[in-house]
Amino acid sequence: MAKRLTQKEIRARAAFKKKLQQEGILPPDKPRLNRKKFIEDTMNQFLDWECPAPLPYLGWALREMMYHRDRSGGYSKEAVGAAKAARLAMERVRFEQEKREAGEQTFTVGELMERVADIYDM
Repeated sequence: MAKRLTQKEIRARAAFKKKLQQEGILPPDKPRLNRKKFIEDTMNQFLDWECPAPLPYLGWALREMMYHRDRSGGYSKEAVGAAKAARLAMERVRFEQEKREAGEQTFTVGELMERVADIYDM
């Protein structure tokens, strides 16, 4: 297991990073994303989006996000979120097909949520 850095080492690294940023060797730190604002803005834009055939574009976007990697090379949280969205869509299609095959025309939101609850918990 790696040894923890002392406060002196942490400060030295931070100063060195800041110096490299000032020299233009390292890029500046990105500001933290305001998730709530980003999601609300995107939802509003999406609801106002006038695209005649959005499905190919949404499929492309999901596939792109599922390939997103983090700094260590593993799959990112964003990739997991995109995969969950894809699983939700696929499970809803299967659920509705099973209902139609059983001769049922309607279903409750509760039935659907019960069916997809495990995807949320992954």
